[in-house]
Amino acid sequence: TLVGTTTAIWLSVIRSRVRHLESGLQLVLGTIDHTLSEAHLQTAVKSLLRDKMVNAWLPFGIGATEAMGREELVLLLLRKASASDEPWKTIAAAIEKIAGKSPANLLKEVEIAMLQEEAADPKSPSSIWRTRALAKVAPELTARLFAQFDDIMTRTDDNTAYSTKIVSTLLALVFLAVYPVNALEMITRLAAEKTVATTLAEQAAKTKDQSQLLTAVRKQGMFGDVFDQPNAFWTGIHAECGNSAICNLTTAPVRALSQPGVLVTWVLLGMGAPFWQGLLDRLLGLRSKITAKTEDERAQRAAQT
Repeated sequence: TLVGTTTAIWLSVIRSRVRHLESGLQLVLGTIDHTLSEAHLQTAVKSLLRDKMVNAWLPFGIGATEAMGREELVLLLLRKASASDEPWKTIAAAIEKIAGKSPANLLKEVEIAMLQEEAADPKSPSSIWRTRALAKVAPELTARLFAQFDDIMTRTDDNTAYSTKIVSTLLALVFLAVYPVNALEMITRLAAEKTVATTLAEQAAKTKDQSQLLTAVRKQGMFGDVFDQPNAFWTGIHAECGNSAICNLTTAPVRALSQPGVLVTWVLLGMGAPFWQGLLDRLLGLRSKITAKTEDERAQRAAQT
C-alpha cells in the first residue's frame, strides 16, 4: 500500500500519464500532414488536453485531461482549427487540403449530421452517432485520425504502466532498505501456522479497523521483527559503516537484497500496482468503469458494422 500510494502520488506530480498521452496524440495528429513541425504538434496537443471543454479546471492552464476519445478528438480538433492563430492556422490548412472544406464548415456539418443520426437511431450511444456523422461528412480526415488511434493509445497505456513499474521498483528498494520485509518468511509462517492464518482471516472479516488488523499481524509475528524492532537492521549497518552517511545509504539496499526473501519482496513490489490490479481483476472479475465503458463502446461499434 505504501509503495503503491507513493508511486501514484509521484507519477501524478510529474504528470506521467499526461506526458505519455501527449506523445501519443502527437503521433495521431501527425497523420494529418507529415510536414507539420514537432513544435506545432506539441503546442496543438497541449492546447487540446487543456481545453475547457475537456478538463482545464486549474489556473494558468496547468490542468490537463488524462484521457481522450477518438470522436472527441476529431470534434475538438475541428473546433480548435477554426482559430486563426498558430499552430491552428497551419493545421487548418492541412485539414482543408484533405477534406476540401474549412474546419469551421466541417464542424457545422458534423454537428448537424450527429443530430440527424440521433433522431434516426435514438437507442444507439453517442459514440455511434459521432462516428457515423464523421464518416459521412469528413471520411478522409476521420480515417487518417482513426487508423492508428487505438493502437497508439494502447501503447500509451503500456508506456504509463512501464513508468509505474520503474518508479515502484525504485521506491520498493528505498522501502526495503528501511524495513527489510521477508516475503518468504511470511509465506512460510502462513503455511506452517494454519491457525494463525485462520485467526487473521476471521479478524479481517469481523473488523474494518486496519490498525487493529496490523496490531494482530504484528503480535502473530507475521512481519518478523522489522516493524517491532526497526532499528535492529540499521544498527548492524552503522556498526559496519560508522558515521559515513554514504556508506550507510549504499550498504542498506545491498544488505537488504542479500536476503532471498527480501529480494522476492522487492520483485513482487516492483511489479507495480497496475499488475496487481489486473491480477485482482482477473481473479475477482473486477473492472474499472472507464475500462468497461471503453470495451462496451468497441463492442457496440463492432455490432453496428
